[in-house]
Amino acid sequence: MEYILQTSHLTKRFGKNVALLDVDLHLCKGDIYGFIGKNGAGKTTLMKIVLGLLEPTSGSVTYGTEYGADVDPKKARKRIGSLIEAPGLFLQGTAKENMKRMAILTGDNDQTIDELLSFVGLGEVKKKKVKAFSLGMKQRLGVAIALLGDPYLLVLDEPMNALDPAGIKELRELLMRVAHEKGVSILISSHIIDELAKIATVFGVIKDGRLMEEVRVEDFERSVEMATRVEVKNPYEAKEALKAAGYFVQGDSMDQKGVLLKTKGIQVSAVIDCLAKAGIEVLSVHPENGQSLEDFFIERMGD
Repeated sequence: MEYILQTSHLTKRFGKNVALLDVDLHLCKGDIYGFIGKNGAGKTTLMKIVLGLLEPTSGSVTYGTEYGADVDPKKARKRIGSLIEAPGLFLQGTAKENMKRMAILTGDNDQTIDELLSFVGLGEVKKKKVKAFSLGMKQRLGVAIALLGDPYLLVLDEPMNALDPAGIKELRELLMRVAHEKGVSILISSHIIDELAKIATVFGVIKDGRLMEEVRVEDFERSVEMATRVEVKNPYEAKEALKAAGYFVQGDSMDQKGVLLKTKGIQVSAVIDCLAKAGIEVLSVHPENGQSLEDFFIERMGD
């Protein structure tokens, strides 16, 4: 499998503080990589290293050869578009003027600028001053600027921050179009896991500078298609008994009635027998939907 972006043992220290530690990240062609973690987990630090804004203490970043990018890091980074939180816009200028300022660096002409503004839904307001734009419009302009230079990869740090529901929906739909229509891979961080889940094809979970897990969404969905709910009179004791017996209890999916178990490999009779031996009365056993993607990642990010 060829990667658009790969890091190996990537580590970054600021004095005695460790921001990243031995991070091995893998982003394939066509993926929308949802990068999630709490504030201070290391997301922005990694993105800045990928973009060449920070130097790693140790480890490496390898850029793929897709879309004509050279494996030389400096040349490869020239074809990576980025939006780190809010775009740096000239508010007194129009949308097109902002694009032309950045196009000086990429060499794009007026035709390309107009096409990109139309692509992000700003074609009709390209002569309007940016100071009159909503936050969602500014973010879409930021994406248009990031698309200058025909990038093979977009790096987006918290682009949904502070957007209202309508703005989030517009940006989400735009990013899906960027991936599907322009063939651009995306590395995107966000705290809004349920929104990322609507577009991401793979997730990376970072905690305290360590990449805890990389999970493809399709694999997750197959693994939790169904679960088994066991209703009991004393769910806390049941949870502890089942965990002690080696059963996987779904995250925080325990309520006043019972516990939720992964379905695969579970024999209901064995579960009932296990609880009976622990002196726990089983009221009912029935299948239901498994752990949500949001619960899955919150559990891995920890307290």
